Amino acid sequence: TNKAARETKSRIASIFGEDSDGSMTFTYQYSTAPVTNKILYRYLGVSKVQDYAFADIDILQKERSDNHNLLGDFVLPMSEWLKLNSGFKYTQEKGRGESFTQTRNLGALYAEAELEKAWFSSKIGLRREQTWQDSKYNNESGKDFKTHGGVFAPSLVMEPPTM
Repeated sequence: TNKAARETKSRIASIFGEDSDGSMTFTYQYSTAPVTNKILYRYLGVSKVQDYAFADIDILQKERSDNHNLLGDFVLPMSEWLKLNSGFKYTQEKGRGESFTQTRNLGALYAEAELEKAWFSSKIGLRREQTWQDSKYNNESGKDFKTHGGVFAPSLVMEPPTM
């Protein structure tokens, strides 16, 4: 309704200010990739070389991957020359075939301060990333695995200002 839209706009304006360049952006992406591979081994009538026997082989492999991405970015101007940026990203990748299933989840958070003066531009920030992976092989016992790990990554960028 119009009243709800006005209230939402008012709440956003109370965060960023009426004439602010602040923003919130949310993005969701989905992609899928079904793949079929047909592999043919032909030995052109050769059936045996020394003690090795050969036979024509046809292999049909079917695989599929699905990817989900969710991103959010926030920009909050603090003054004419200082902005605070923050955001997150979550990605889920699922792959499956006749012999395996695999799921990988990646999460990331970041925050940075951006300073821009007439003669100088700089960004300083911190990013946290975490990955979880689960892989299972249908016909090969002992190869299944789960893993997870993460990293903190500081960043510093100094450059001439953009004009």
